[in-house]
Amino acid sequence: MNMAKRLYAGVGAILGLVALFLAFGIYRVNAQQRHATDVSDMLIAMNGLDNARMLNRLCLLGFLLNGDTTVADAVPRHSREIDDLITVAKQKAMGLGSVSREAQELLEDMRSNESSWMKEFANPLMDARRLVDSNKSTVAEMQITYLQMDPARWESKEEEPVKALNRIVDKAKASSQPAGENLQTGLLEEIIAGFILIVAFAMVITARLANGLPTSEKASLAISPR
Repeated sequence: MNMAKRLYAGVGAILGLVALFLAFGIYRVNAQQRHATDVSDMLIAMNGLDNARMLNRLCLLGFLLNGDTTVADAVPRHSREIDDLITVAKQKAMGLGSVSREAQELLEDMRSNESSWMKEFANPLMDARRLVDSNKSTVAEMQITYLQMDPARWESKEEEPVKALNRIVDKAKASSQPAGENLQTGLLEEIIAGFILIVAFAMVITARLANGLPTSEKASLAISPR
C-alpha cells in the first residue's frame, strides 16, 4: 500500500472513531434526557396522588362535620381514583432506574394503606355519622369514636411510604440535572478532541508522506514554480 492510500485509510479510521465518539455521546445525552423526563413525570404523578389523598380526607371531615351525603358519596369515589393514580405512578416509576423497584414497592404500601384507611377508619366513622343523622346516636358519641380510631396513628402510617418515596424521587431529580449538564459538556469536549486528533494525525501522515517521496520528486517540488 503506497503512502497516499495509507493517508486516506488513516484519515478514514480517525473519522470513523470520531463518529463513534459522537454517536456514544449523543446516546448518553439522550438517555439522560429520557431519565430526566421520567423523573418529571413521576413528580407530576406524585403531586396528583397527594392532591387526591388530601381531597379525600377533607371530604371525610366535611361529612363528619355537617352530614352532607354528597360529600359522603365522594369519599369512596376518590378512594378509587387514588387507586388508579397509584397504578399510573407505578408505571412512571419504571423509569427511575435502580430505585424503580423500591419506588413501586412503596406505592404498593400506599395502596394497601389507602385500602385499610377506607375500610377501618373512614367507613366506621361515616357509619357513626349516619347514626347521628338518624337520631340513633349523638355527636359526642361520634367524637368519642373518632378519638378511639386514633387519627394521628393513621396519618403517621400513611405518611411513612409517602415520605420515603418523595426522598427517592427528589434524589433522582437532583442527580439527573447535573449529570445532564456534564454529559453535554463532555460531548462538546469529545467533538473538539476529535477534530484536534484528525488535524494532528493528518499533519503526521503528511510529514511521513513527504519524507517517503523519492529525492527527485522532492527536488522537483522544491523548484516548481509557485
